[in-house]
Amino acid sequence: MGLLLGRSATAETELPHELRSLSQGESGAVGSGQSLVFFCPRCHRRLCPLSRASGTNGGAAASQALTWRIPASRLEKAFFGGAAIKCLHCGAGRVSVEELSKTSSSASDDAHDEDYGLAGDQAVGAKTAPVPCLTVALRPAQPRQAVFRPFSACVCGCYDSVIDRAAAALSALNSCGPAGAKRRIHISRKTLRRSELSSSSSDALLPALALDLVVVAHRISGQRNPITDAHGLYTNLIEVAWSRADVVLVFLLDVPCEGYLSRMLDEQPTLLGLLSSGRLLPIFALPGEGGQAEAEPAAERVEDSAVAAPPPPESIGWLARCLDGKVPRIETTGELAQASGCGGAAVREATARAAATAAKEANTTSLLKAVAEGFLGRLLVRDAL
Repeated sequence: MGLLLGRSATAETELPHELRSLSQGESGAVGSGQSLVFFCPRCHRRLCPLSRASGTNGGAAASQALTWRIPASRLEKAFFGGAAIKCLHCGAGRVSVEELSKTSSSASDDAHDEDYGLAGDQAVGAKTAPVPCLTVALRPAQPRQAVFRPFSACVCGCYDSVIDRAAAALSALNSCGPAGAKRRIHISRKTLRRSELSSSSSDALLPALALDLVVVAHRISGQRNPITDAHGLYTNLIEVAWSRADVVLVFLLDVPCEGYLSRMLDEQPTLLGLLSSGRLLPIFALPGEGGQAEAEPAAERVEDSAVAAPPPPESIGWLARCLDGKVPRIETTGELAQASGCGGAAVREATARAAATAAKEANTTSLLKAVAEGFLGRLLVRDAL
């Protein structure tokens, strides 16, 4: 719990119109029945985990207000009274709060502690230590000020049809998500030419929005060209996106069965790090529909315009997990390729074995369950906000 000398005079900035029209104040957010993001009024990134409190000990005045649980470590108090939640991204934005009581429960939303479409997934969160929390009432600068915005995700890649398939899975969360939680999501799309992927400019690669999730969508076709590590197609894009979003996910479509994925993980250690940290989502080709990737021409081509099949349920649940920040925190992309990174050698080896087994059966669900088991004891993105 930090200390502030006084109230900051840092000016708030207006949300871009893409997010502003879907943003809500406290009452509107609660009444919408959808999951939204508590955001920084300055940079608009996610401010901290926040969930509804079941009760309050704050007296008659406070009892009329909505109350929330936040991690105790996120509260900063001023010497001359008052408290606020300060943004860890920009270091300037903050929302004032009134402290009401203390609790030892987690600040994670209750619905998000359920499984993400994987049988037995509750155990992943159940064995983590409870986070000391506080019950607070929000005191924004203006009455009825919008402090909740929709989730913001960008799907990018080289082909429109591949981007559409990944975006369809994200869009499904707007109507029905894991544990019945509907997430209001603004989805932006970015189709990039291969020549643009080497750009170091964030503005050239990603939209000028606060981003909770960046999805790099790629369909396996042609020769097994690298997509990460040295000379990887998306190496630079992933590096640029890492500082712009809470989570960066590589969505790999139509992965041939048998040994194709294992060879990729052996040749590209960054891919294994992404998978071990929940940031690689491989969707296997159905038997009889894949396995020809090695024989197809490697030249750049226009994808088929046929209507894509409905997104597999396991992809929807995993995208929800990434939006919620329920994957391990990785500071830099350099950690992904290290043998000791992303949970350590034991986790990486177990993940590689699970990938080899799952590929034989084209079973993404069994692979994701094994990956989630490797999260035990690791600091999650949501807990570090």
